[in-house]
Amino acid sequence: MDFIVTFDSNGGTGIARQMVTPGGLAMEPENPQRGDFPFVGWYSDNGTFEKAWDFQDNPVVEDMVLYADWMIAGHEITFASNGGASVDSQVVAAGELIAEPENPQRGDYAFAGWFSDDGTFEEIWDFQNNTVAEDMTLYANWAFIGHEITFASNGGSTVAPQTTPDGVIAAPPDPFRAGYEFTGWYIDDGGFQNAWDFINGRTGHDMTLFARWAVTPMGQAKVDIIASEAMQQAGLSSILNAESKNMQAMLAIKGVTPAQLLALNKCATGLVTAVAHLESIMQTKSGLFAK
Repeated sequence: MDFIVTFDSNGGTGIARQMVTPGGLAMEPENPQRGDFPFVGWYSDNGTFEKAWDFQDNPVVEDMVLYADWMIAGHEITFASNGGASVDSQVVAAGELIAEPENPQRGDYAFAGWFSDDGTFEEIWDFQNNTVAEDMTLYANWAFIGHEITFASNGGSTVAPQTTPDGVIAAPPDPFRAGYEFTGWYIDDGGFQNAWDFINGRTGHDMTLFARWAVTPMGQAKVDIIASEAMQQAGLSSILNAESKNMQAMLAIKGVTPAQLLALNKCATGLVTAVAHLESIMQTKSGLFAK
């Protein structure tokens, strides 16, 4: 009984099947045609196309199907993202649709579509209906959203961020921080050398402004009391009565923690002034310090 050899042209022109005696050779047919796609050859496996059929050497031992493989022939489509993330190019056959890629991303901009014309952006590409006729480039169009401005309140109340399309930053309401007076927004944190000018200042990028604070008299008194209580807990009343130039070293010897020393240092510009201030407070409130 002869075996049947069927030819699946995978979209090309039809090829007649053949009847082949067991162990005989199939005759190589004329190449099928498929538009702009060059014919590659016949394969016994479909899709992967790893097993090319040799009509001069491969015997037919059963009913079988041979599959046509085609070279992907088409037009190269490139995507110019105009400052956005890169987008892979595509090869698309003539008359076919371009697969719409994922929208690229670009900092302070919103993606506004792909266009066949760059700069003027009048010819938007319709991925559902426009077909390919030649190699081409599609260009990304962008809408500027603005630069993001954040406010670091440095311990104060939260201040909402802003987005500025023209570089102008609107002065926000002053933040609040108990015991402190707000003294302005600065572009440098810690050093506070460059205050932001909300009237004349302009930014061309995302930025953060930092709050600067000055301790108030009430806040200073609170710090004084905290330092005094810390020193009492450490048993330092005798040291407070001693006018020592090595006060900080002596405090450390007595077991005062770094946090307590920091609180003491905030009382005034110098330790001696801080001690005198603390003595005055404690004499008034509890009479713990003897003159």
